[in-house]
Amino acid sequence: IKSYNKPTLIGLNNIGSTCFKNAVLQCLSQTEDLTNYFLRESSRNAIFNNNIAKINKNSLQLCPVYFNLIQNLWAKNGIKSFSPYEFMDVLDKMSKKDILSFKKGEAGDAKDFIIFILEQFHKELKKPINLNYNEQIQSEPNNQYDKFNALNNFFNEFKKETSIISDIFFGFTETINECQNCKMIYNSKGIQNPI
Repeated sequence: IKSYNKPTLIGLNNIGSTCFKNAVLQCLSQTEDLTNYFLRESSRNAIFNNNIAKINKNSLQLCPVYFNLIQNLWAKNGIKSFSPYEFMDVLDKMSKKDILSFKKGEAGDAKDFIIFILEQFHKELKKPINLNYNEQIQSEPNNQYDKFNALNNFFNEFKKETSIISDIFFGFTETINECQNCKMIYNSKGIQNPI
């Protein structure tokens, strides 16, 4: 993205109740690390080669059509907008097999849509990793939040597979609430994917 002087000015045409989908796709397009990944030609091989076995099993894949969509959104061809038919067609076919429905012509929720997209991208792009994490993290005195266990849980969740999606969007959260009367501290923590 940094090689472009301005953010993309290419819009997405509404092709029948796709405004919430278009808004999510434009937000993802402005996510610098994700778009840089999809704009790199080296990613093309990873995206398409990673999906050959799945495609051969008649499994629908979003990453290859999203790759094409991002290439169009960031093309320097002077057009103001285009219609994302290819992406919406694959999404429609996937929706017929999925509990969450994003079928053509149906309105939907942007929050549900972005979670669906990110989880699907993660499934398609994940690859095995060999994570070796041995550093000891010491808890601070009087700190009820055990940082070592938190990181341990996080790494256990992602020690087998990771993707550009988990690198950018997944994380570990902690909420600390302190009672103003008794000063008791309550912690809530857990793996969130995506945050």
